[in-house]
Amino acid sequence: MYSILTLVFLGSLILVYGQQPNPPTTPSPRTVVTVDSMFSSYPKLEAQAKEISDAFVRKDFKRFTELTYPKLIRIAGGKEKFITALAEETKQEEAQGFKVLSSTPTDVTQFLKVSGALYAVMPTTLRANLRGDLFESYGCMIGTSSDKREHWTFVDSGSGGLKDMLPDVADKLSLCPARRPVKLTSH
Repeated sequence: MYSILTLVFLGSLILVYGQQPNPPTTPSPRTVVTVDSMFSSYPKLEAQAKEISDAFVRKDFKRFTELTYPKLIRIAGGKEKFITALAEETKQEEAQGFKVLSSTPTDVTQFLKVSGALYAVMPTTLRANLRGDLFESYGCMIGTSSDKREHWTFVDSGSGGLKDMLPDVADKLSLCPARRPVKLTSH
Protein backbone atom coordinates (compact mmCIF):
# COMPACT_ATOMS: atom_id res chain seq x y z
CA MET A 1 0.00 0.00 0.00
CA TYR A 2 2.22 2.84 1.19
CA SER A 3 5.33 1.16 -0.10
CA ILE A 4 4.16 2.05 -3.61
CA LEU A 5 3.34 5.56 -2.41
CA THR A 6 6.75 5.95 -0.83
CA LEU A 7 8.46 4.80 -4.03
CA VAL A 8 6.50 7.38 -6.04
CA PHE A 9 7.21 9.92 -3.32
CA LEU A 10 10.93 9.06 -3.35
CA GLY A 11 11.09 9.43 -7.13
CA SER A 12 9.40 12.82 -6.94
CA LEU A 13 11.75 13.93 -4.19
CA ILE A 14 14.81 12.99 -6.19
CA LEU A 15 13.53 15.14 -9.06
CA VAL A 16 12.98 18.17 -6.83
CA TYR A 17 15.72 17.55 -4.25
CA GLY A 18 17.91 20.46 -5.30
CA GLN A 19 15.09 22.96 -5.56
CA GLN A 20 14.25 25.62 -3.01
CA PRO A 21 11.41 24.86 -0.60
CA ASN A 22 8.03 25.11 -2.30
CA PRO A 23 5.52 27.58 -0.92
CA PRO A 24 2.51 25.94 0.72
CA THR A 25 -0.24 25.18 -1.75
CA THR A 26 -3.94 25.53 -1.21
CA PRO A 27 -5.65 22.15 -1.24
CA SER A 28 -8.34 21.64 -3.83
CA PRO A 29 -11.90 22.08 -2.52
CA ARG A 30 -12.40 18.31 -2.63
CA THR A 31 -9.67 17.73 -0.01
CA VAL A 32 -10.69 20.43 2.49
CA VAL A 33 -11.78 19.00 5.81
CA THR A 34 -15.03 20.52 7.00
CA VAL A 35 -16.14 21.13 10.57
CA ASP A 36 -18.71 18.32 10.30
CA SER A 37 -16.35 15.36 10.33
CA MET A 38 -17.42 12.22 8.50
CA PHE A 39 -15.08 10.38 10.86
CA SER A 40 -17.45 11.27 13.71
CA SER A 41 -20.13 9.19 11.97
CA TYR A 42 -17.71 6.29 11.38
CA PRO A 43 -15.40 6.10 14.43
CA LYS A 44 -14.11 2.62 13.55
CA LEU A 45 -13.09 3.87 10.11
CA GLU A 46 -11.12 6.69 11.69
CA ALA A 47 -9.48 4.44 14.28
CA GLN A 48 -8.54 1.73 11.78
CA ALA A 49 -7.28 4.25 9.19
CA LYS A 50 -5.00 5.74 11.84
CA GLU A 51 -3.97 2.26 12.94
CA ILE A 52 -2.82 1.15 9.48
CA SER A 53 -0.96 4.43 9.01
CA ASP A 54 0.76 4.12 12.39
CA ALA A 55 1.60 0.45 11.74
CA PHE A 56 3.39 1.42 8.54
CA VAL A 57 5.42 4.16 10.23
CA ARG A 58 6.54 1.87 13.06
CA LYS A 59 7.23 -0.94 10.55
CA ASP A 60 4.68 -3.32 12.07
CA PHE A 61 4.12 -4.96 8.70
CA LYS A 62 2.12 -7.82 10.22
CA ARG A 63 -0.55 -5.44 11.55
CA PHE A 64 -0.31 -3.33 8.42
CA THR A 65 -1.05 -6.45 6.35
CA GLU A 66 -4.03 -7.37 8.53
CA LEU A 67 -5.59 -4.00 7.68
CA THR A 68 -4.70 -4.09 3.97
CA TYR A 69 -7.38 -4.82 1.37
CA PRO A 70 -7.31 -8.65 0.96
CA LYS A 71 -7.26 -8.64 -2.84
CA LEU A 72 -4.02 -6.64 -2.78
CA ILE A 73 -2.51 -9.28 -0.48
CA ARG A 74 -3.58 -12.04 -2.89
CA ILE A 75 -2.15 -10.17 -5.89
CA ALA A 76 1.14 -9.77 -3.99
CA GLY A 77 1.37 -13.53 -3.47
CA GLY A 78 -0.02 -13.87 0.06
CA LYS A 79 0.63 -12.44 3.50
CA GLU A 80 4.19 -13.68 3.97
CA LYS A 81 5.36 -12.43 0.56
CA PHE A 82 3.61 -9.11 1.11
CA ILE A 83 5.24 -8.62 4.52
CA THR A 84 8.65 -9.61 3.14
CA ALA A 85 8.28 -7.21 0.20
CA LEU A 86 7.29 -4.33 2.51
CA ALA A 87 10.27 -4.97 4.76
CA GLU A 88 12.69 -5.20 1.83
CA GLU A 89 11.36 -2.05 0.14
CA THR A 90 11.54 -0.13 3.41
CA LYS A 91 15.12 -1.30 3.98
CA GLN A 92 16.11 -0.22 0.44
CA GLU A 93 14.42 3.17 0.86
CA GLU A 94 16.18 3.76 4.16
CA ALA A 95 19.54 2.78 2.58
CA GLN A 96 18.91 5.63 0.10
CA GLY A 97 18.33 8.06 2.97
CA PHE A 98 14.52 7.97 2.87
CA LYS A 99 12.62 7.49 6.14
CA VAL A 100 8.88 7.83 6.68
CA LEU A 101 8.21 9.91 9.80
CA SER A 102 4.42 10.03 9.82
CA SER A 103 1.36 9.16 7.79
CA THR A 104 -1.90 10.84 8.65
CA PRO A 105 -5.31 10.16 7.12
CA THR A 106 -7.62 13.14 7.05
CA ASP A 107 -11.39 13.16 6.95
CA VAL A 108 -13.37 11.27 4.34
CA THR A 109 -14.08 13.13 1.09
CA GLN A 110 -16.35 10.51 -0.49
CA PHE A 111 -18.46 7.51 0.48
CA LEU A 112 -19.85 4.98 -1.97
CA LYS A 113 -22.08 2.03 -1.25
CA VAL A 114 -21.99 -0.65 -3.93
CA SER A 115 -23.29 -4.22 -3.64
CA GLY A 116 -23.42 -4.08 0.14
CA ALA A 117 -19.87 -2.79 0.54
CA LEU A 118 -18.97 0.71 1.68
CA TYR A 119 -15.98 2.57 0.21
CA ALA A 120 -14.44 5.67 1.79
CA VAL A 121 -11.88 7.96 0.12
CA MET A 122 -9.48 9.66 2.53
CA PRO A 123 -6.67 12.06 1.68
CA THR A 124 -3.42 11.27 3.50
CA THR A 125 -0.40 13.32 4.37
CA LEU A 126 2.97 11.59 4.50
CA ARG A 127 5.99 13.24 6.09
CA ALA A 128 9.40 11.85 5.32
CA ASN A 129 13.05 12.65 5.72
CA LEU A 130 15.28 12.40 2.67
CA ARG A 131 18.95 12.79 3.50
CA GLY A 132 18.25 15.37 6.21
CA ASP A 133 15.52 17.30 4.41
CA LEU A 134 11.89 17.15 5.51
CA PHE A 135 9.26 16.63 2.82
CA GLU A 136 5.50 16.32 2.83
CA SER A 137 3.57 14.34 0.26
CA TYR A 138 -0.13 13.91 -0.30
CA GLY A 139 -1.95 10.78 -1.34
CA CYS A 140 -5.26 9.06 -1.07
CA MET A 141 -6.33 5.94 0.79
CA ILE A 142 -9.49 3.96 0.13
CA GLY A 143 -11.15 2.19 3.04
CA THR A 144 -13.55 -0.69 2.39
CA SER A 145 -16.03 -2.42 4.68
CA SER A 146 -18.54 -5.13 3.90
CA ASP A 147 -19.62 -5.91 7.47
CA LYS A 148 -21.69 -2.85 8.36
CA ARG A 149 -18.67 -0.61 9.07
CA GLU A 150 -17.32 -2.88 11.83
CA HIS A 151 -14.00 -3.74 10.13
CA TRP A 152 -12.17 -1.76 7.47
CA THR A 153 -9.35 -2.66 5.11
CA PHE A 154 -7.35 -0.18 3.08
CA VAL A 155 -5.61 0.28 -0.23
CA ASP A 156 -3.60 3.26 -1.45
CA SER A 157 -5.08 4.89 -4.55
CA GLY A 158 -1.59 4.88 -6.07
CA SER A 159 -1.45 1.10 -5.93
CA GLY A 160 -1.14 -0.40 -9.36
CA GLY A 161 -4.19 -2.19 -10.71
CA LEU A 162 -6.84 -0.24 -8.80
CA LYS A 163 -9.37 -1.17 -11.50
CA ASP A 164 -8.52 -4.85 -11.01
CA MET A 165 -8.79 -4.63 -7.23
CA LEU A 166 -11.95 -2.53 -7.09
CA PRO A 167 -13.65 -3.16 -10.45
CA ASP A 168 -17.13 -2.13 -9.28
CA VAL A 169 -16.08 1.27 -7.98
CA ALA A 170 -12.68 2.30 -9.36
CA ASP A 171 -14.22 4.55 -12.02
CA LYS A 172 -16.70 6.04 -9.52
CA LEU A 173 -14.18 7.12 -6.92
CA SER A 174 -13.22 10.79 -6.71
CA LEU A 175 -9.57 10.36 -5.86
CA CYS A 176 -7.29 13.04 -4.52
CA PRO A 177 -5.65 15.22 -7.17
CA ALA A 178 -1.96 14.61 -7.86
CA ARG A 179 0.30 17.03 -6.03
CA ARG A 180 4.05 17.30 -5.93
CA PRO A 181 5.80 16.73 -2.61
CA VAL A 182 6.60 19.91 -0.72
CA LYS A 183 10.07 20.45 0.74
CA LEU A 184 9.52 21.82 4.26
CA THR A 185 13.08 22.16 5.56
CA SER A 186 16.66 21.75 4.46
CA HIS A 187 19.50 20.44 6.58
